[in-house]
Amino acid sequence: MPPTAPGLTGDCRGLVIGHVTNFTELEAVSEESQAACLRALEVFADLGAEIKQLQLPSLWDYTIANTTIMTAEAYAIHAGRFANALDKVSDLTRHRIALGAFFTAEDYIKAQKAKAGPERPDLCHHGRAGGGFALLSGNAGGSAKD
Repeated sequence: MPPTAPGLTGDCRGLVIGHVTNFTELEAVSEESQAACLRALEVFADLGAEIKQLQLPSLWDYTIANTTIMTAEAYAIHAGRFANALDKVSDLTRHRIALGAFFTAEDYIKAQKAKAGPERPDLCHHGRAGGGFALLSGNAGGSAKD
């Protein structure tokens, strides 16, 4: 995904930035990082961006959902290669990716919804930020097309 910043011209009207408040306010996020995040939001707001406060599931829940998604996708992509080249893949990699065989489509869809959170179930559709929806927090971020 190309970076959003090179496309910024000083006019950010039409850009919507979701500030993930529960990630920014975690105890592990330094005051300096929190202040930098809030300052960045102020700059974008001054340039015309719309700032929306939102919360995503806990980082632990997010990690579980993300692991489910990545494992299922890795298996779907690499299963054919495993059948012909098991000796060329490390034990750790083989075991981690092979777990994806046990996830159902229902597991995958539930993980996508859990990752997006109850406030923004549409965030499971990833796309390029800019005229769309960008997520910003003090310690994690991503983007999704609105």
